[in-house]
Amino acid sequence: MPPNATLHERGSRCRFGPLGSYFSDYDVAMITNADQGVVVSWRDFQVPTYSYWREWDSEGNELGIGDSGPAPESYPWKLTTVSGGVVTGEVAAANLPDQDHTPQPVLQREDGSYLGYLELDAPQMIAFSASGSILWLSPTNPDGWADPLYALADGGMIYRQYTNYGTGGYQTRELIQLSEQGEELSRVTDSGYLLSGTQHVYN
Repeated sequence: MPPNATLHERGSRCRFGPLGSYFSDYDVAMITNADQGVVVSWRDFQVPTYSYWREWDSEGNELGIGDSGPAPESYPWKLTTVSGGVVTGEVAAANLPDQDHTPQPVLQREDGSYLGYLELDAPQMIAFSASGSILWLSPTNPDGWADPLYALADGGMIYRQYTNYGTGGYQTRELIQLSEQGEELSRVTDSGYLLSGTQHVYN
């Protein structure tokens, strides 16, 4: 019998199956939602159900024992709104192209949709609506990392991409601008911050 199993009797047949679901706390992201509280992006890692059975005849002789195997695992993506410590809404979001990671909302556009990233084989910039519909995915360099930086007034975004990892970290940084539809518009080298002046302190 698997751990945390429950027993169900149906005539001469017995079934055992674990119940319940859980979420992984390392794969949860939150973002403020204007004046509506916060939105939590998370995956509901639902436990697969196992089915074991044994069967006897009318004289108590065992006829067989079997295992139907686990049902397919399910990882539905959900967006939960919390305000004042109370859940005020929840939507079951769209199916994702990957079953292991949760979209991470980082920026919010004026129309209420979100910009962020989704970790696939390479990080993807992602835009999705408040109802959980994926608006677009834009791949980044598979040999690096990327961080969303700014949501733009025209609905686009700017993100920083890091590549060419070596001594001291990533050697190349670029600033990439995407359109409202996720198309790349420009790409420039990010030289880091520059001093705009000097300050002298006198005793």
